[in-house]
Amino acid sequence: MTRENLDDAIRQILSRYRHLMTEAERRADRAFYFQGKIRPDSQPAETAERTASAEEALDDPVAQGLFKKGRERFLREMARRIVAEHGDQLPRCAACGAVFRSPNPKTCFDCAIIPAQSLTTRA
Repeated sequence: MTRENLDDAIRQILSRYRHLMTEAERRADRAFYFQGKIRPDSQPAETAERTASAEEALDDPVAQGLFKKGRERFLREMARRIVAEHGDQLPRCAACGAVFRSPNPKTCFDCAIIPAQSLTTRA
């Protein structure tokens, strides 16, 4: 799987399966969200409010550890965990095993198989 396909797969997993995040992952993700909202040209009160919100999200030591890894590494590890723990709930290509980008795919982006007969959900 190429880096582009991996990044797209991570985006798809995060957009469709966020409900499978742990509480610590939710907190770390929220802290990343507030961190991204802080701009250099922000008003001091706005910056303080967003910083406080990010710090509040990081009350949990596990969330702090996830946050310290950095956003990209955090997202990759979270997506891998979701696939590892909940892979049986994700639609996959029967030919190559790749997680489909959507619930009703027209083609597999990894092996180019048309999934009419290859759509599986591991049960």
